[in-house]
Amino acid sequence: MQNNQQQHRTLALAGIFQAAQLVDQLAQTSMADTTPLESSLHSLLSLDSDSTEAVYSSNPHGINAGLRCGFRTLGKQLDPKQQAASTDIMRYTLTLAHLEKKLARRPDLIDVIQQGIQAVQKPLQHYGLLHETVIRKLADIYSQSVSLLTPRILINGKKPYLSNPHITEKARALLLAGMRSAVLWRQCGGGRWELLFHRQRYLSISQHYLK
Repeated sequence: MQNNQQQHRTLALAGIFQAAQLVDQLAQTSMADTTPLESSLHSLLSLDSDSTEAVYSSNPHGINAGLRCGFRTLGKQLDPKQQAASTDIMRYTLTLAHLEKKLARRPDLIDVIQQGIQAVQKPLQHYGLLHETVIRKLADIYSQSVSLLTPRILINGKKPYLSNPHITEKARALLLAGMRSAVLWRQCGGGRWELLFHRQRYLSISQHYLK
């Protein structure tokens, strides 16, 4: 049971790292890889799933392909041998985990998110998950909920990209997806101290999925 819980924590943590990595991609290059982008946003549609695994396996690409970016990012951020860690990605990840604790004490904001996700279902069926209309609505949910908490997540990147509304809307939608994964991580027993003392377990399970 303990190993199963650690596996679920790893999936959720990879989900947070993936959202953070994609936000960083957008801020630095204006682009984000389509497969992980779709997979991360798809996790927002699974609010009533029976397990963490079900949330990520329900996306069109499955767990291995859908979270591959997250597993790789987790490895780069947690493995000191790789020396490829990004301070911005780690900051986004830890801030999301911190804000999730505050969100858990705000049922009014949780209602905003749940009602917003329900309202997205109709345009989602009409346009598709990656259409700008759907992404804009997901970004609005973030602005009306998580963005009201402090500290606000400040994205570091190139000014022309950060001033582009299409890019910032994608980034906010991804941060909302990152928050979804942060909720799952806490529900599975994840936390800052747990991450510190069990880093090697996260790396091992992540490598298993990458293989």
